[in-house]
Amino acid sequence: MASKQKKELAIITKEGVMAVIGAAQEDATALEFMYGSESSLSSGFVSNVKMATGNHTMVVDEPRDMPGGQNKGPNPLDVMIASLGTCQEITYRMYATVMGLDIKSISTDITGYINLNGLVGNGGPVAFTKIQGTVTLESDEPEEKLNALKKAVDAHCPMCKTLCQEVAIKLTLKYVKDSDADAVATQLKKDPVQQGPLQAVIAAGKEDNAALDKKYNSKSKLDTQTLHTKVEMPLGHKMIIDEPRTMPGGNDLGPNPLDVFCASIGTCQEITWKMFGQVMGVPVSKVSAKVEGAIDLRGLVGLKDEAVAFKSINVVVTVNSPAAQTAIEGLKGAVDSHCPLVQTVKGKIPVDLSLVVKKVGSTT
Repeated sequence: MASKQKKELAIITKEGVMAVIGAAQEDATALEFMYGSESSLSSGFVSNVKMATGNHTMVVDEPRDMPGGQNKGPNPLDVMIASLGTCQEITYRMYATVMGLDIKSISTDITGYINLNGLVGNGGPVAFTKIQGTVTLESDEPEEKLNALKKAVDAHCPMCKTLCQEVAIKLTLKYVKDSDADAVATQLKKDPVQQGPLQAVIAAGKEDNAALDKKYNSKSKLDTQTLHTKVEMPLGHKMIIDEPRTMPGGNDLGPNPLDVFCASIGTCQEITWKMFGQVMGVPVSKVSAKVEGAIDLRGLVGLKDEAVAFKSINVVVTVNSPAAQTAIEGLKGAVDSHCPLVQTVKGKIPVDLSLVVKKVGSTT
């Protein structure tokens, strides 16, 4: 049964990719897309996400070492790293196919470096300071051809280009007044996220700068002639990332990397709202985010080299609270300036991905 299902999967072909390129040459708007996500957080740091493309969902949470985290899903920063790694793999597969290179498998191991003292308001950089990792190709192709492949991928990978340059991000607030302040107060007293433990984390970071120095990681592997890749993130979280069937080799077995990237931004905003609301004593009963990112994938396929990254990203955050709107607007200022992924998108982050070649059949 499993082998039959595998045979039915669409595979990527040079003819399929060239057909997409041909369509974009005839119609400049054929590869203009809007990626995105919608998510919502009420209790703890648990956010339920719906991707813009397909019927894909996921749960995002914080680990238990963050007060109130329940580890019900990966955290937003690991998710963002996963979107980069899988976007690299898919771009490698696409370009290898067009260049006629035989690649048995493509895998990534990527780590992002950040000090969360910036997130909690202790000073220092708020965004990732750098991203490093390796891309491993299992292939017997000549080294010079694989190096040419890497050059093409790094020039045309949407996620790599988005992180390496400044991207405009617009943050819009929608305020929903909770009429029953007592009910919200009762809800928040029972919430896993509490002011005292969060303040203890902030104090620890002030006392020892290294206490909140963190690494976020994703490992993934694409080992078929399709575009779906299996991802492993820390603390046991796994997911499949794929492309929709409209992309040659896509089978829609999971969300695509660009929707996942949008989800990482939305859920990071929600978690930062929840955290700052509790620390600043501004009650937030619910926060949700809708993220939309415009991109022209002619950049991906090499038809428009200056437009590989997202053109812009819009985030609409809806906050439910019994507090006065002026208090919520003040809270917004704190959240937007301390949200790690908002600041990462707005800035230029060094991304250094080295290439490792493993000969087919080699165990090392």
